[in-house]
Amino acid sequence: EMPSSAEQEKGRGGQADVDTEQNPPLQGEQQALVVAEQKPLVAAEQKPQVVVEQKAVVGADEVGQQLQAAFAHFVRHKATFQQWHDHDLVFKLAPEALVGRQVRVLWVGDDAWFMGNVTAYDPETGKHKVAYMDGDEEWLLVAGEEMRIAGHAGERLKPSPSIADLRTAASHLRKEAKLVSEKLAALSNVAEKGEHAAAEQRETSEDADDLQTRAWHLDVRASLVEAVATVWEEKQQQQQELQQREQERQRQQQRETEERVRIEKEEEARRAEEEELKQRRKEQEEKARLEEQERRARAEEEQRRVEQQQQKQQQKQQQ
Repeated sequence: EMPSSAEQEKGRGGQADVDTEQNPPLQGEQQALVVAEQKPLVAAEQKPQVVVEQKAVVGADEVGQQLQAAFAHFVRHKATFQQWHDHDLVFKLAPEALVGRQVRVLWVGDDAWFMGNVTAYDPETGKHKVAYMDGDEEWLLVAGEEMRIAGHAGERLKPSPSIADLRTAASHLRKEAKLVSEKLAALSNVAEKGEHAAAEQRETSEDADDLQTRAWHLDVRASLVEAVATVWEEKQQQQQELQQREQERQRQQQRETEERVRIEKEEEARRAEEEELKQRRKEQEEKARLEEQERRARAEEEQRRVEQQQQKQQQKQQQ
C-alpha cells in the first residue's frame, strides 16, 4: 500500500496534520497579505505554487522508486509465486498425477471456492479424494467438477492424460449421470405419492431440480470428454500417418542414396578399369616399339656385317 500525500508530508515533517488543525488555512486576500508581509519582493500568488510543485515532484519520485523496487522484487521471485491455474484438469493432467496437489473446488450451491488437497485416487470409480481445509473430505469426479490447481508461474502440468484416460473419464461420467438420474426418479416417485408436507415437497422439488441439473451437466461433460478423446485419437492417427509417410520418404531417400552410391562406385570401377586397360595398352605399345627398334637395330647390324663380308671378299678377289 502506498502512503497518501498527507501521510508522506507527516512522515517527512511530522507537522502537516497538526498545523492544519491548529492554524486553519487562510483564504483570499488574507493569504496574499500574509505572504506579501513575509516575502515583500516575491509575488504572493507564485511562492506557494512553487512549493506545492516541489512537494508533488518529491512525492512522485518516492512513488516511482517504490514501484521500481516492487517490480524488481517481482521479476526476481516470480518463478516462486504460487498461482491458481485455470485449466480443465481432465485434459491437462493424468489422474494419478493429481494426487498430492492442492486444489480449489467450486461449490455451485454456495457459489464459493473451497481449498483442499487431493489425497487419493480410486481407478475403479475414477474419483479423487479431496481433504478440505475445514476437515471435510469428499470423493469427486474431476471431469465433472469446476476445479483449479495450485502451481508456480510458467509451470507445465505433466504427465498429460492419455486417450484411454479420457475414455475412462467419460465412462465414469456416464455412470455418475445414471446414478443421479436414478436418485431423481426416486424423488419424483416420492413427490407423486404426496406423503410429505408442503415445505418438504418444496425442498424435494428443489433437490429434484439440482439433481436434474447435475445429471444434465454430467451428460454434457461426458459428451465433451468423448468428443475431445475422438479428436485426440484422430490427431494421433494423423500424426502416425505423417510419421509413416516421413519414414517411407526417408527409406526412399536412403534407397536412392544407396543406388546413387552404387552407380558412382560402378562408374568409378569402370573408369579405373578403362585406365588400367589404357595403361596396359600403352605398355604393350611401348614394348612393341622397343622390340621394333631392337629388331631394326639387329637388322641394320646384320646388314652392316654382310656388307663388311662382301667388301672383304671383293678385296680378296682383287688381290
